[in-house]
Parts: sequence; C-alpha cells; structure tokens
Amino acid sequence: MPACPIVKAADSQFGIGERVAYYRRRRGLTQVTLAGLVGRSESWIEKIEHGRAALDRISVVRELATALDVSLHDLVPDDRRESEPSGKGSSLPVLRDLVLSYRAINPRFAVLDHDLTAPTPAELRAMVNQVWTAYQDSRFGYAVMRLNQALPLAYLATRTATNVDADRNLAYLYHVAASLLVKLGGLDLARLCADRGDIAAQETGDPVTIASLQRGIAHTLLSNGQYKEAVEVVREGVIDAADLRGAAGLSVTGTLMLVGATASARAGERAEAMTFLRHASRLADRLGGDRNEVWTSFGPTNVAIHHVTVAADLGDAHHAVTLGTSVDVTHISRERRTRHQLEVARALARVGRRDESIQTVLLAERNAPDQVRRHFLTHELVHVWMRTTRSRSEVDLVALARRLGHAA
Repeated sequence: MPACPIVKAADSQFGIGERVAYYRRRRGLTQVTLAGLVGRSESWIEKIEHGRAALDRISVVRELATALDVSLHDLVPDDRRESEPSGKGSSLPVLRDLVLSYRAINPRFAVLDHDLTAPTPAELRAMVNQVWTAYQDSRFGYAVMRLNQALPLAYLATRTATNVDADRNLAYLYHVAASLLVKLGGLDLARLCADRGDIAAQETGDPVTIASLQRGIAHTLLSNGQYKEAVEVVREGVIDAADLRGAAGLSVTGTLMLVGATASARAGERAEAMTFLRHASRLADRLGGDRNEVWTSFGPTNVAIHHVTVAADLGDAHHAVTLGTSVDVTHISRERRTRHQLEVARALARVGRRDESIQTVLLAERNAPDQVRRHFLTHELVHVWMRTTRSRSEVDLVALARRLGHAA
C-alpha cells in the first residue's frame, strides 16, 4: 500500500515521535506490536512517541518507516533536528545521513543501484522547481528528499536527451544542493556540488544558467570565509553577464552583485561593497519590482536586505538597526526573511538592545526553526547571551540554548 501524506493538521508541527504515534494508530497497531516489528521494547516505543528518547540514527528511523508502511520523509520533519548522543553537546540532523555523502551527490551511483527511467523534460523541470521552492521556504527536510530523488533522474536525462534542457536542470539541482549543503554545514561537498553544477551549466551554453552557477560558486566560497576568492568569481561572472537582458538576466546579474557586496564587506572593503550595492540597486530599479526569476528572490527588497547585511559586516550596527527595522520583508521567501531577521537580531545585540534581539531570534525560529537553529549567527548570539545571562529566569533564552545544543 503506498504511503499517504501526513494529515495537514500535523504537517508543520509534529516531531518524529509524534509522527510515529500518528502512523501507528492509523495502521491500527499497538505499541507492543510495533515494538515487536522493529525488535524493540514497548517502553522504548512509548518513550519515542512522547519525546523522552531521541531517534538519532537514520537506520532506526528507516526500520520504523518500513514497519509503519510509510516513506522515510513521512517520519522526518522538515524543520526539526535531533541531537546525537556524542556527549559533547553537538547536534546533527538525521537528514545529514541522507544527503551529506559523496555517493548521495554523485547520481551515477544511484543510476547503477536502481532501475530508473529518464523523466520527461516537464517532469524534470517540476522536480527542480519543487526542490528550489522547498529550499526557499526553509523546508530543508523535503528539499533533501526530493533532491535525492531528482539528482539521479536528472543525470540519467543528460545521457539520453537531445537538447540542453537536461544539462540546465542538472546544473540548477547542483546549485540548490550546494546552497542546501551550506545550510547543513557540509561546505566541502557544497563546493563539489557548485563545481559540478558549473560543469553542467557550461554544457548548456546559456548565459543565464552559467551566471546563476557562478553565483552558486561565489556563495559557497563566501560561506567558507574565502572572501577575496568569492569577489573574484563575482567579478568574472558579472563581466560574462554584462550583456544579459530580460528579467532573468537582470535578476541573476543583480544577485551576483549582492554576493560580491557581502564578500567585500566581510573582507573589509567598504568602497567595493558599496559599489556592488549601487550596481545591484540600479538593476533592481530596471527590474521594476521584486521577482523570483531563476529562484533569485531579486528586487528592491533583497537589495535593501543586503544594505543591512553590509552595514552590519562593516561594523555600522546602529545604521544596520535603522535600516533593518524599516524593511518590509513580509512578501519575500521564508529563507530570505529569516536570514534578514537574524541579521537584524545581530545588529540589535551590538547596540545593546538585548531583549529585542532575543525576541527577534525567537520569532525567526518559530517561522523557520531548522534554518535558525543551524545558522552561525544564532549560535554566535546565543553563545554571547549565555555568558551574560542575567538570571535563570530567562527561560526563553535557556530553552533556545538547549535546542541549539549549548550548555544551559
């Protein structure tokens, strides 16, 4: 029997244990019966369902999914991460086991392992859009699952296609894989995905696709602290994209400028950062509004967000607060909105508005828990806050620290 999707009421809030309980009841199983199917005790199942024990091994989650006749994704929440019992307070998501491996991002292995049929161009485009949409909505769990399904199919399509569409879709899948891996902390594999995407993009000969993958490479370098290298990639990409026209061309070129601005600011190059921002602003004006061409979320709002980021990176915290609190981000993607909230929280903390900063992070966490709990800014802020905790009565902060794996 095929697995049916989880009910809408449970979709956004249920953790793994609660999902186990939901599917167990749906199948009409007792805790004793389920325990027998997976070779565990009834008390273990009871603890899992009530959140008193962690499901931190993908092999165990897979056994439960098989016993409950559901897919692995049905049990793994999009926005939760489980702590591994390392004893060191580290926290790794169950989903890392599904995506952070060389075999997972090299689809040649999956093609060899499984009897796959190449998708139609329309089916492949739909899969690419689903992964990117999930990423922009901070639904990293779903993005991982669809990425694992789509990569080998896209690779297979490139072996049978007679046009460049398959290469273009493969390039964009590797681009989102690199972005996702940056979020999950797999920078080495992110660089590999960005490079593979660039190779596929070059095969298309399409300037928009090529420029988009240059953006992916530059962003990966930026996330790895290689600021000067990121700026060089941006410069080369901007030169190559100089003649791009249309909404997609303007958007891709504009986002390249924004990556360049951030990398320059982090390298301490104020003049260069502001030059990139000015160019990006002109392109946004030409675009005429906020768009999501080629999954860029580019437009005046994204430029305004990067003005805040650049100000914060250059040490202009008061200016960042003034700018950040005046930007309306309600209509842009959840991923961009959350990133902006963390930047504003950092600026608020630096000007001594601690309580507002904490509440800003907590608000962002409610909207995109997985993204917030992984982001370096959150950990940076919580580390500082916990060193200066006024009292244990700051229960929200202490609870947040525990969710991040910090000693509380």
